[in-house]
Amino acid sequence: MNICEYQIKALETDKIPWDEKNGPDILLLGFLGEMGALSKVFKRGERDGEVYESFNKHLNENLGDLLWHVAILANKFGVSFNYTPRKNALHNDGMAVFYSLAHKVVRLSDERNNILGGLQQASLEVKQLIYEILDDMHYIASLYETSLDLIAEENSKKIKSYWKGDPTLPARQFDKDFPYYEQFPRKFEIEFMEIDDGKKIIMHMNGLNIGDRLTDNALKDDAYRYHDVFHLANLATLGWSPVFRNILRCKRKSNRSVDEVQDGARAGIIEEAVVNYIYDYARDLQFLKGKKLVDLNLILRFSKLVRNYEVESCEPWEWAHCILSGCEVFRSLRDNKGGRVEIDSDRRSIKFIGRLNS
Repeated sequence: MNICEYQIKALETDKIPWDEKNGPDILLLGFLGEMGALSKVFKRGERDGEVYESFNKHLNENLGDLLWHVAILANKFGVSFNYTPRKNALHNDGMAVFYSLAHKVVRLSDERNNILGGLQQASLEVKQLIYEILDDMHYIASLYETSLDLIAEENSKKIKSYWKGDPTLPARQFDKDFPYYEQFPRKFEIEFMEIDDGKKIIMHMNGLNIGDRLTDNALKDDAYRYHDVFHLANLATLGWSPVFRNILRCKRKSNRSVDEVQDGARAGIIEEAVVNYIYDYARDLQFLKGKKLVDLNLILRFSKLVRNYEVESCEPWEWAHCILSGCEVFRSLRDNKGGRVEIDSDRRSIKFIGRLNS
């Protein structure tokens, strides 16, 4: 992929609220944020030298994130990436080019009023800055034996994995090659019932109690007793839940290695950690009521946490869909003091379908 093709692809993921009063500030602040991230890469590179083995990987990733911001701004003001980069007079001094790039990004903030004003009020300075920023990025890439075309291709895959997923696709079937009795049911219902004056929760499936009786284990009512719904969201939208594989008694015992690693106690602990992260993150945001996005940093944390487990193949958009879906059902269960939940992995969905006895 060359950067001209990338510029077109980037436009598909433009979520900047341009019509809102301070909407374009999101892009400008993004420029500054990406330069901050890039500065950390250069700092570590200078400080740690060869010990910083991930320098090139992190450099490419952060340049790619910055390139996305440049592409969005360029698209807005009719600047094409189809141009010939000018030679840079800074020769082989990577740090000098970095400071040059940083200076030009800061200069963009000086053009805030022009950028907020839209295309008709854009000054030639803004368009010139875009080309100068691209020049410096081209030169940094060449100094470190990569190219903006390669960086663009890698970033395109990254943004597609977060923005361009299809939540109507069936959830993954990590157990499809196992006997039917070791597979998750694809569609089922579970009832969440409050007992002991609402202090405890029991789950009902096909007329039987499943799992443990859960309380908040807290001094204040924070509805944590409903947190199993996040495990169910993992099952419904990711096709993964060592915890519920144990509860539903469909561990993959026909393969000793899979049973021990993917379905074992450690995998269950990892999932509990994921669910706790989700709960703590969402609790401070009203369990994502009215939200359509999830913090990418949270999802990247999960990517590290589940490394070497089958669920590591799930892309960021899958995690985001999982978290948003789980929070929606959690809110409904909490507000209705229980209810019925439908899990349908073929539709990658989990939904609240009604109060008990309604």
